[in-house]
Order: sequence, then C-alpha cells, then structure tokens
Amino acid sequence: MLRYIGVSWNPSELRQCATARKLANEISHGLPTLRQVFSSSGLIVFQQEGASNRPRVYPIGDTGSVVLGTLFTSELPAREIPGRVRIDEASGSALLRSRGRKLLTRYWGNYVAFLFLKETAESLLIRDPSGAVPCYVLAHQDVSIAFSHLEDCLHLGIRPLSLNRDYIAARLVMPFIQSEETGLREVAEVMPGQCVSLRAGIGQREYYWDPVKITETDVIEDVDVAVKMAREAVQGSVNAWASCHTHIMHKLSGGLDSSIVLACLRNAPSQPDITCLHHYGQTPWSDERRFARMMTSGESERIKLIEIERRAQDVQIDRVLNVSPSPCPKAGYVSHHVRRRADLAIAERESAALCSGVGGDGVFGRRKSFAAIDYVYRRGLSRGFLDVVHRTARSQGMAIWKAIPRSIYMGARARWTPHGVADEVERLTAMPLLEGNVLETFLRTGTQYLLPPWVTPEVRMPPGKVHHLKMTRMATAALDPALGPFEPESIVPLTSQPLVELFLRIPTYILTAGGKDRAIARRAFAADLPREIVARGSKANENDFLMEVYRLNQASYREVLLDGHLVNEGFLDRRKAEQILASAHDPTTKGLVPLLSWYFDVELWLRSWKTDMPTVSRAESIVMS
Repeated sequence: MLRYIGVSWNPSELRQCATARKLANEISHGLPTLRQVFSSSGLIVFQQEGASNRPRVYPIGDTGSVVLGTLFTSELPAREIPGRVRIDEASGSALLRSRGRKLLTRYWGNYVAFLFLKETAESLLIRDPSGAVPCYVLAHQDVSIAFSHLEDCLHLGIRPLSLNRDYIAARLVMPFIQSEETGLREVAEVMPGQCVSLRAGIGQREYYWDPVKITETDVIEDVDVAVKMAREAVQGSVNAWASCHTHIMHKLSGGLDSSIVLACLRNAPSQPDITCLHHYGQTPWSDERRFARMMTSGESERIKLIEIERRAQDVQIDRVLNVSPSPCPKAGYVSHHVRRRADLAIAERESAALCSGVGGDGVFGRRKSFAAIDYVYRRGLSRGFLDVVHRTARSQGMAIWKAIPRSIYMGARARWTPHGVADEVERLTAMPLLEGNVLETFLRTGTQYLLPPWVTPEVRMPPGKVHHLKMTRMATAALDPALGPFEPESIVPLTSQPLVELFLRIPTYILTAGGKDRAIARRAFAADLPREIVARGSKANENDFLMEVYRLNQASYREVLLDGHLVNEGFLDRRKAEQILASAHDPTTKGLVPLLSWYFDVELWLRSWKTDMPTVSRAESIVMS
C-alpha cells in the first residue's frame, strides 16, 4: 500500500523552516523505510518503495512538483498494454498553470500530487478521484504535514490530539460517512478529487472533480450503447491495473462483481498469473465454493483457485481488540481479521498484488427502487414511464397502483426540495441503543454527513443519482481496515476514474433496465460468465459469522461493549445493550447486528486512543471534546 509523508512550510518564516528541518531529520532517522523522493524550498516528500512494475514517483519536469502512486493516460486501450507515463517539462508547465486541474483530465490512477507553485511560493495537494490512496493533513507548529498513515506522525511525537465528538456521534448513526472531518479534530481528510493548499494545515479547498456535473454530461439513455461502453471501460481499467503486476491474487467471492473482474483479468493482454482466493463459511448458506469453481474450472495453469474455510474459532480476539490508531473508525475489524492473515501470507509468499471486486455494488447500480422516480425527474410522464414503473414495482413487490403516484410525487418533489435528508434522518435515528444526546448531536450537526460533499442543498439532481453517487464514493470505505503501510499493494479496478465517470452518466433507470440490479454490467459480461452467476441477485452476508464469533468470545465482547468508552462517554445505553446481548441467540434481535459490527468497530477505535499501545509511540493527551 502506498505510504508517504510530506512536509510543507513557508520558506520566508524562520520558525517554520526550523520546524521543517527538524521533522525531515526525524523522518530520515526515525522512519528508515521511507526515502526522500522530492525536496524544494517549502516542500519535502518521503515515500516507501512499492512492489509495482510501474514507477511510484512521477516528477513533473523540473518544476519542483511530484506525483506519488500509479498514473495512466486518459485513454483506455481494450486490447493493448498501457504505455508508461512520463510528465515532461511542457506537460508539467501546463499542469502547473492549471493549478493541477489538468492532472484529472489527462491522467487517472491511484495517486496524490504535491505541487509547488514558485510564483506564489504555494504548496498544493491533490487526491485522485478514486480515493484509493489515503490522504490526511494536520498542522504542527504552523507546518503542514500530509500523510497516508497516522502511525508515522505518532512516531514523530506529534501531540496532543483530541477526539471529535460530533463525528463519532454521526459514525454511530451510520456506518459509512463521507466528510472532510475525521474522528480527530486536528486531522482533516482531503476528499477524492479535491485540491487543498497547505498552509498551517489545510488552507483553501477546491473540488477539481465534480461528479454532479458528470451525471449531466453526455447522458447515456440507450441500453445497447451503455452495455458496449461499460464493457470497454471495465476491461480497459482492469487491463491497466493488470499491466502493473506479473502476479495478482484476486479475492473471488463468487458474486457478480468479483467474477466480472476475474473475467477481465483472464482477458488482459499483459497475461499476469492469477491466484484466486475464496473464503467460504461453515453453514450451507455461507458456502459459495460452487460459484468460485464455476469461474475457474477448466482454466490453464495461469489461473488457480485456493479455498479457505472461514472459521469463527480462528479469530484471535486479543489481536482484534488491539487495532492501530487511525484518523477515523474503520468498518469490519472482526470480519476482515480471519481472512487477511491467509490473504497476506499468500500474497507475500507469491509476491502478488491484492485485487478485488470491491465497489461494484455501488458503481454498477444496485438500488432498483429509484428507477421510476428518476425517470419522472428527467423525462416526466413520457411514453416509457409506464414500462419503467411497471418493472420497478414488480421487482420491489409493490402494487402498480401504489408505485405510479409515489414515483410521480417523489420525482416531481426532488426538483424543488432538498434531497430527502429529513426522511433519511427520521429513518436513521430510529436506533434504540444510542443515548438521546447522541441523536440530538446528530440532528444538530451530523446531517452534513448524510450526503456526499458535492451535493449541496442548492444542487438539484435525481434522488437515485444522489444515492448512486453516495454508494460509489463509499467503495473505498469497504477496503480492509487493517491494511498497513508495509503490506502488499491493493488494487480496486472497479473504482477507477474512467469507469466511475461512465456509470455516473448512465441514469438509474438504464442501470437497472428491466427491473434488474446492475443490469448493464450483467449484459456487458453475460458471454464471459456462467449463467448462474449472471443471474445472481445476492450472496451470503457475514451476520452468521459475526454471531458465532460473539458466541465464542462473549466475555470479551461484553467487557468491551458494556464497560467501554461508548458507555462511559455517554454514547451507548448500557442497559439496552446488555438486554440485546442477552438475546443474542436470536440473530433477528433488533439492534444486535449494529452492536456487534459498527458499534464494536467504533469502540475498538476509541480503545486505540484511550489505552496504551506498546507497538507505537502514541499521543499522550487525548481528550474528548
């Protein structure tokens, strides 16, 4: 995984220069695996070497700027290996004149860019639109520090840090949120497609990438055209990432999205060796080996399948409880734990990059209920409305006489009112385990987390497209929360910028044509996948696994949840939580799944700040404010 740290300062300020020199010296000696890759008057950048076949550092001519990560040109060749990117002096000068905007139109990939503008002595930081590379900023003695992994900053002794109570309240109400804020008041996140100036932390922010505008640009209303373009975009994106590695370990669940990625890897012109890793459960409904075998049966020696049983008894709860400090709580500490040990061992042994189909549900368009509503928003009651509303109603099990007025009302209302925030707040706040003050805090300050940052109150767009955009940008939140700076590179082809931009241009009633979720993706790869996989509508969830882990570790769970920081800080109602845990033999108990999953994740994250961590030099003055 890309690991970096950059320091930016005002070269005319002597105190900042001294602080920057001290930090650079501490990084060089205290973090020896990082090497200096760039230095100018006012900016110095360190990075850990990666295993990719492509360069990890792209100097921008001799302009005093650099891009870290992996870059491709904007073209997506369907049958060719992408060429290597080199930013020459002329291209670099044009890029800087645009203040970095051209980086997002001429290139794509997983990257962060540090730009130094000599005319104004200004340092800019840009995060690519996929958001696959972590990017955070904090201020230390008026010097800006940009980084991927907070552990590096803690090793430098940067302190104190304080917890952001409003953010934590919002994170308890909804498991995935998108915000420039983090769980730490002193740490800010640079959002995907955003450019920030580095001045004593973060100065001015500007979004260079505008997905709202993309949804209204060259909209694709023809199903056949959408299918053709989708196939080209997915295959081209996978081709690009496959060309970076000679060996790829692909996480094959047997679902539609990971199967599509495998089909594209199989056809990639660079022909990497592929090891498919499939984790299966112990119950009949969580054992999906037959789907994984369908995708790999009859393949050449270049593609092999490794099957690993996911057993609750293999979860080492003591290790799960000790998570590394990070700016925000992550999702899935427990569910990822047992898989990642095997995944990383095999990836390291075989020198392979990790690949997955993460992001497909959001990008390809899984939610069918918005199709008729969005049709009314975009096209009114034109000739195709009755067909769309009929198929939508049938797929949702709704009577057509209810679906028609509902779709007309909600589609028309969306043109004149904000995007259903009040409705979503009402749904989300029906959570019996949280203390009343948490919900009050959320209603007062947390509604900003409900919508992607690009969707401001004055923006008008189809409700389904708002949801599509929100789910698309949540894709990287589903990545392994425990992946650290020393572990194999993780590639997520379905979050690639050209692919995401294409699907944003396709209305939801086309994405779910015929009342089928991910309909365009299904049709695009129907010839490459077994019929049973093309027809799959769902796959096994991990609730049974979490329940079994809890059953085997009840004492640890009860101690963590009932006597932990969420209870002590007034977030979680201890009496109600105890009642729910007492009913844990019934997996349908209301509130049980959130308690064992995302509430537990937040508690573990709080423990990483509230208790001593022997493996890392941590902040000493952590306060709840």
